[in-house]
Amino acid sequence: MQRRPAPGISRLPLTAAQLRLAAAATCAAASFAIYFPGTLDPDSTTQLQEALSGRFTDWHPPIMAAFWRLLGNIAPGPAPLLAVHVGLYWLGVWALWDAAARRGGWRQILPLIAMAHPLMLVMLGAIQKDVGLAASLIAAFGLLYRQRSLGRPLSIAKSVIVGVLLAYAVLVRWNGALAAGPLLLWWIAPESVRAGRAIIVTALLGLVMVPAASFVDHSMLKASRTHAQASLELFDMAGIAHFSGDRALLDVPPGCYRPYFWDPLDSPQCGHLFERLAATDEGASALTRRWLEAIATHPLAYATHRLAYFNSSTAFAVSPTLRCQSAPDYTGCEQPRARQIVNDFVKKNLLYWPCLWLAAGGWLLVRGRADPGPRALAWSGMIYGLGYFLIGVATDWRYYLWTTLAIALALALHFASVEEDGRGFKQLKELLLAVAPVVVAGYAARLLFVIAGS
Repeated sequence: MQRRPAPGISRLPLTAAQLRLAAAATCAAASFAIYFPGTLDPDSTTQLQEALSGRFTDWHPPIMAAFWRLLGNIAPGPAPLLAVHVGLYWLGVWALWDAAARRGGWRQILPLIAMAHPLMLVMLGAIQKDVGLAASLIAAFGLLYRQRSLGRPLSIAKSVIVGVLLAYAVLVRWNGALAAGPLLLWWIAPESVRAGRAIIVTALLGLVMVPAASFVDHSMLKASRTHAQASLELFDMAGIAHFSGDRALLDVPPGCYRPYFWDPLDSPQCGHLFERLAATDEGASALTRRWLEAIATHPLAYATHRLAYFNSSTAFAVSPTLRCQSAPDYTGCEQPRARQIVNDFVKKNLLYWPCLWLAAGGWLLVRGRADPGPRALAWSGMIYGLGYFLIGVATDWRYYLWTTLAIALALALHFASVEEDGRGFKQLKELLLAVAPVVVAGYAARLLFVIAGS
């Protein structure tokens, strides 16, 4: 005898869309459990201390510490911020997956593959502003992309959410406007995502955010000034002095300049240059003038220094042991040289190289003929990553987390939308040919460094 359902209970099966939502929510919960309570590094430890004390500085954008302090009313420690990052990331994953799945076909899984990039899986549990920026932008873009794919306008509530997410991304990293600009353009004028307009809108947003961020940081959050920009100025001046031979620019002891990062310049053995030259408002202003004069006097040395840094930070033509040569105190540098080389080839393989993703993004924008959404995402990753050529001061994968994720996802969305008429495989071959020289040159350089013993 067949049992009847109890009154009020429906046995209607879940729809495919509901299953996707349930799967994303399950993955978010699993991610939170796996990464709990979240990993702190020296930067985020400092920000947590500021969140606990309520006294902020602008060395790191204080919006993250202020938000963290607010979350402290729910629970102490890093776990609440981990929950926010994980939740935003999987919200974006769900929205993009749901949009791609409605097209049907096996290629709906491509965005999921892109979102499972090993760099993001490694870093999602880290409490860092770079992760906060990436999670916020993925969620904002995902909500926009899904609504556009469904042919629906954003509701007022969703528009507010997207606006808040973009604003947080702009404020949580002082170069966040470089990533948010193209996405803002796509939101406001979806058919206007072209090279010139993307660059102009991004530049205008950056100019607007200089006083806006200063107002939020110093007037609203009462953050004390630390003259963080002096780290870039000292790094550039040390590089200019190194490549021009003009030691009068900056008295840098031998061995203190390294294109890998600026950090040694404020160490005891290098004379605490930051503390001596930029600790006061007057000193910081004088340093800025000297920095501009140095660039004007030695433009070729400045360009050489920035290229040396950009090569290091994008992991292009570098030694497998570059990190331990530049920062021997880092974890893992006590290992034998052979082990360091193997780790570089295996754990820092080409999927992590920012130079590869910049090359892939360039192909998509020049040759890929992508739709406005993926094109805006690619521009966001490209402008953000290329911006480090001028403003970067250290080498670390996390600086290019958004570039890597944005371009990987833009490529996935593009290939998921290409008609199944053979054009997709033709474009895939073009993409592989475009990035092949970067891969070959990168590995050739590493092998040459190994042979030379450096």
